[in-house]
Amino acid sequence: MNHHTPFTRTLWLSIIALVASVLFARPAWAHSGAPIVVVRDMQLGAYLVERLLADPDVGGGTFEAIITVEGSAPPDGTTVRFGGEPLDGASPALVASAERSATDPRTFTATIPFDREGEWRLFLEIAGPAGDERYEWTMRVTPPGGFSLVSLLCLVPFIAAGVLWWWGTKRMDETTTHA
Repeated sequence: MNHHTPFTRTLWLSIIALVASVLFARPAWAHSGAPIVVVRDMQLGAYLVERLLADPDVGGGTFEAIITVEGSAPPDGTTVRFGGEPLDGASPALVASAERSATDPRTFTATIPFDREGEWRLFLEIAGPAGDERYEWTMRVTPPGGFSLVSLLCLVPFIAAGVLWWWGTKRMDETTTHA
């Protein structure tokens, strides 16, 4: 009795394709959540930090700040830096100069190449004609995205449905061959 019907072959090929795509899709496993809002509308000397976003992942934490002075973009000559150091002191401090957006001169972005996860003391420094200011906060640096136990648990209902479907078609094949 041949149990390799076209359906079971298709099912097995689909399962193999799914497993292969998950195994070889590592570059696409980057952090998938939205950046974390650190502050909104915080006055820092003459500067208003309208929004400070952080996505602190190991290997490349990204930071973005929208900064104004009296409702306009900060004056020319204003520099912004982001940086931090682990609270346990196990790594040296890391600092990155932010780039000003060409399309929105209020927006500054930088990437910090974090070398380890854990709690970090981070900072935003603004220096320019309107003054020199610094804001500090602590945040957990995490590994970049990827599958977790929760991700796998989300797949359980779909795997169960596939197994039940396969089992049901197998039983139907057996009953039709015995009849």
